[in-house]
Amino acid sequence: MESEDRFYDLAAQYAETGSDTETDFLMPEELATFRNIQSQLSYASPRVVPEDGERCCVHFGNGDAQLAVLEIVPDGAVTLRHSDILGALMGLGIERRVVGDIFPTDKKAYVVIKRAMADFFLTHCFAIGRHVVHTAILPSLPEEATPKFAEEEVVLSSLRLDRFVSTVFHIGRAAAQEAIRGGLVFIDGAEEKRVAVTIKPPCRVSFRHHGKVQCGSILRRTRKESFVMGIRRYL
Repeated sequence: MESEDRFYDLAAQYAETGSDTETDFLMPEELATFRNIQSQLSYASPRVVPEDGERCCVHFGNGDAQLAVLEIVPDGAVTLRHSDILGALMGLGIERRVVGDIFPTDKKAYVVIKRAMADFFLTHCFAIGRHVVHTAILPSLPEEATPKFAEEEVVLSSLRLDRFVSTVFHIGRAAAQEAIRGGLVFIDGAEEKRVAVTIKPPCRVSFRHHGKVQCGSILRRTRKESFVMGIRRYL
């Protein structure tokens, strides 16, 4: 579990040595902890990678993150399930904290993983369940597996969470407040039950059964002093 102190330590390590460093893949509450102190660590150029990932690392420095993409192709007309792939990784002794998002598709699957573990998987995994598989390391996630989204602008009279949910997901404010208090709304993967908490971009807001959006910057203010925010709505 990454604590505030751990983020400060990694930032200081980069500042002292000039060598890039990064966390393992973070749990939602760990990412929320980082977001709370991100501005205080700006001297170490921290960024969240992959930017659109559900499971992300925090990288300190200006170099490339030490991540790789595994391509897994089963023999025959087989669709590998998320649980099968994760089980195969764990069965090899690979810890969950070094494995990012898993993307099963109709004919292939892709796994974002720490680069140091990619070669290990490549040389040790030849079957998943009863299915023979062929693996390769790709330079990036292919188009078929990348998250799809639409760019939008929304007008918000307030940056309160209940107002945001009401406006972005097209429901009444009372219904938005009920959903938030009921544990259906998440900010960067962490449940948020405070209706009046302020949205602080960049962050990802998920509303169970309604969708997910990535909050961008405040683009401008209207004549009535409302906020115009750019968002990405995931499809």
